[in-house]
Amino acid sequence: MGSIVAMGYRNLIDAATLSGSGWHASYPLTNLQDRRLWTYARTSGTSADIIIDHGSAKPMGVFALFGTNIGSADTMTVTVGTTSTGTDVYAAGSAVACWPFAPLDGVYDGGHFGCWVVLPADVTARYARIQVSGSAVIRIARPFVGPVWRPTYSPSYSGFAEGWGEPNSTVMTGDSGADTVWQRREQREVAYDLSVLTPESASELDEIVRTHSITEEVAHVRHVHDREVQQQYGFLGRLRRLSALEHPFYGPRSASVAITGRGGAA
Repeated sequence: MGSIVAMGYRNLIDAATLSGSGWHASYPLTNLQDRRLWTYARTSGTSADIIIDHGSAKPMGVFALFGTNIGSADTMTVTVGTTSTGTDVYAAGSAVACWPFAPLDGVYDGGHFGCWVVLPADVTARYARIQVSGSAVIRIARPFVGPVWRPTYSPSYSGFAEGWGEPNSTVMTGDSGADTVWQRREQREVAYDLSVLTPESASELDEIVRTHSITEEVAHVRHVHDREVQQQYGFLGRLRRLSALEHPFYGPRSASVAITGRGGAA
């Protein structure tokens, strides 16, 4: 079955040619290729599509949208094909809800939660298409489209920690004891130990570490099957610690993975 925890890597969006209908001329699709999460593309109406042309066939397994104002009833559809609107490589069959997870108090904060589609396995094709549809103008800051590193075995029991990084919010206590608060959006982080890695998984992870360092984007896929868990706990991030590959015994390897969420969404 393999691990339910995985990692998207090699975000293909920046090297691709983007096209598609429904986008506002002042907030074009090319804004999606700006890593600053306060820069966004905006639809001119209530629906639009992102057609992604890689120029040649590339592996893809995770499709996610970050820094959005996507509403609770909005939907997204992902298709993959050999032509710009083709569905011959992958088609889910119907649109899926952008929000399978219901946040506390009904606050659908697209600056914190992404909208995810994780395929059962990577597919390889030149073109992918993401269609979004809602009831109002839609804003998207950053997509992630790329292959998924799926370890054969799950992280070690008790060797998994996910939560929040150092607080971005600030509280100042005055001489009287009264406090003044500056509340900011907090960022997620995750760290986990993989005590058993096959040589193939270890080799792939080693190449991800080499090519991504602490600067390139990765996507923390918290659960490869459960979309609600994907949304609540998954995030767009960067590797925080570059782990060595351990050799605990002959053959298998072990390693640690640590990812910090990217911030700055409007």
